[in-house]
Amino acid sequence: YWGHYLGHYLSASAQMFASTGNTSVLLKSAEIVKILADAQDAWTRSGQPGYLFPYSIVAFVNLENPPGNCKPVCVPWYVYHKMMAGLLDQYLLAGNALGLDMVIQMATWAKSNVESVLR
Repeated sequence: YWGHYLGHYLSASAQMFASTGNTSVLLKSAEIVKILADAQDAWTRSGQPGYLFPYSIVAFVNLENPPGNCKPVCVPWYVYHKMMAGLLDQYLLAGNALGLDMVIQMATWAKSNVESVLR
């Protein structure tokens, strides 16, 4: 799943920077975080504030509504979590404050989504 791999990459590149000080890794990962921030902004403009996911919101809708299915991805919350973890590592290990802001927005979307399912 695309977001799963991307989350691992963001974590790994943050760890690499933290352990080696390699600024080319830092700059490349910061570029990716900025691109993701632009995507998150686009989702916000489309009515899903804070949402950031490489697949349509349909992945969550399909999971949360009977009978549930695996289209386009079977484990959207796992993928979402991996992306959040990677962005948090970018903040904690590589000092990218944008990563933290994005995680907070993603958490806000997740909270809203879960609350709507529980109603």
